[in-house]
Amino acid sequence: MLQTGVVMAAQGGKLTVAFERPQACKDCGQCGGERRKQTELTLPGEGRVGDLVTVDVPDGRVAQAAALAYVIPLAGLLLGLLLAGPLRPALAPGLSDDLFAALCAGAGLLVSLGVLRLVDGCIRGRAGWQPRLVDVRAPEPSVAENVYGKG
Repeated sequence: MLQTGVVMAAQGGKLTVAFERPQACKDCGQCGGERRKQTELTLPGEGRVGDLVTVDVPDGRVAQAAALAYVIPLAGLLLGLLLAGPLRPALAPGLSDDLFAALCAGAGLLVSLGVLRLVDGCIRGRAGWQPRLVDVRAPEPSVAENVYGKG
């Protein structure tokens, strides 16, 4: 999926690009329906602040990455809760059930965040997961004004 954004910062071969939400998002209403909300992304490339860029975001990967970011921690939290019952008599017989369950859920969440970090390290540099810069061009006045809010 190709998206056009505006370079908000350029430093050391990295561009921070702001994108307006797509037109299809305006009807959803999950974010309050504001079209001017922006999403920012930092990616390698050369350009100047205000330049328009076209970025190729791999189809389907955004949803997969979001699912990983939510499912792995949730699984760790639930696993911690499930293990709390059988482990409490052996590990903490004097502790209340609720407190031990909360501690196990927190431990499961922490372990799952470590797993998520490992998964992120494995897929971060992989082709097909990272957005890539396709085109950089001088800004069109009307687009730049819309993104910067001057219009």
